[in-house]
Amino acid sequence: MFNTQLRYLFVTFISISTLKIFTDALKLATKYSEAVNSVINKIGYLNGIYTQSAATWNPNLDKFINFAFLIILFTLIKSSNYKVNKSLSPMLIFLTFILGIVIFSSNILTNEYRGWDLFFYCEINPIYDGTNPYLKEKYGFTSVYSPLLWNILYTICNVELFNKIIYSYYIWIYTGFGVYIFFLIRNQKLNFQNIFINVGVVLTFLGTNYHGIKTGNIGYLLGLLLAYCYLTNIDNPSNKLQSVLIGILLTIKPFYLFWFGLLYAFNKLFKINVKIVNNLNLILWTIFTLIFLNFVLYKKEFVYFLENLFQINEAYKPLNDKAGFLNLNFQDYIYRIFERYFGIEINKILIILITLMFLYYFKNYLISKSNIMLLPAFVTPRFKSYDITFLFVLFRKNNIYIEYILFCTIHSIIFIIFSFTGAGYLIEISYIFILILYLNLIKE
Repeated sequence: MFNTQLRYLFVTFISISTLKIFTDALKLATKYSEAVNSVINKIGYLNGIYTQSAATWNPNLDKFINFAFLIILFTLIKSSNYKVNKSLSPMLIFLTFILGIVIFSSNILTNEYRGWDLFFYCEINPIYDGTNPYLKEKYGFTSVYSPLLWNILYTICNVELFNKIIYSYYIWIYTGFGVYIFFLIRNQKLNFQNIFINVGVVLTFLGTNYHGIKTGNIGYLLGLLLAYCYLTNIDNPSNKLQSVLIGILLTIKPFYLFWFGLLYAFNKLFKINVKIVNNLNLILWTIFTLIFLNFVLYKKEFVYFLENLFQINEAYKPLNDKAGFLNLNFQDYIYRIFERYFGIEINKILIILITLMFLYYFKNYLISKSNIMLLPAFVTPRFKSYDITFLFVLFRKNNIYIEYILFCTIHSIIFIIFSFTGAGYLIEISYIFILILYLNLIKE
């Protein structure tokens, strides 16, 4: 086991070094070729998506597109007889890998202003100094993490050595950690094919790496850890340490706590009867212990944190972020359908009820033990790409063809096409189409 982990670590180092060499070569090519420079800029900045946004589309065209989309989607849901035993071809693996490294390098070469989600916690002191630290704004947002975690990050970042490493190399650390954890998650034979598959997935999966290294959000790392700990918890119930780690991660990132709460609710509502997690009592005790520590050690700051968590102060409100290519929010799409077609502005509670009715009506076509992990995506008010690395758990099986082609290959092709052409509301349609189609195709 230990020797296998060392081999994974070595291959990860070689992979990251290769990515660095490719990025440097591409940077050199941009200096001598205007065409290459233009392509890199369009992909790296997501030019078409941001400069030709959905707001500029003709409303009648939007209605027509959505109507056609719904007909196609319902037809596919009820008629799909797809067989999931198809294997990945070398051509598909190579194509996805190339798409991944081009998107990765384009992101690095163009987005010089990056890492703000990470650097914020290095530069703002979380301790109360007469001013509510959760109202201190920098880079356009405020803190979303508990005072205990925030103070740990702030302390580490202000050690000179760590500060230099974080500011200079976090991109490579994030990506390398993603590759290494994904090797552990898949735990497949170490050969060239699996190396290309694993690196390709890490670089392309639903824009997680693009968004993670652009913002530096630590949710990217937390999601990776949660994926590995969750799978270890399921495979080895006697491993108490993994249960404690899950409790820590769920406390650090309330989004994950909300997600797993929804998993339990869906499991009961749709009578799926699947084991969500082992050692639940230990996980809950860990969560309550960390909450108690936050309260005892940072009483005033923790009260401010709770105000921020429940969005009852004047701080930046993450739940108000609109849907987009890097925020796969299903609820905004439902809202826009009612607003555009019927002129009705419906509230979030009603949107959730409509979504649940949709899932319940199509439960025979969409819901099974094999895809329950993805169901909360349809009712969560926020679904940022850098937070969803924990969905790497979907790749813990021998046949990953559907996950690979939908979430990696097709998503990356759409990513690049939209960077050049603009996308309008097709941004939302594309990822909603991919998520619903996945539920249907993977259903047992």
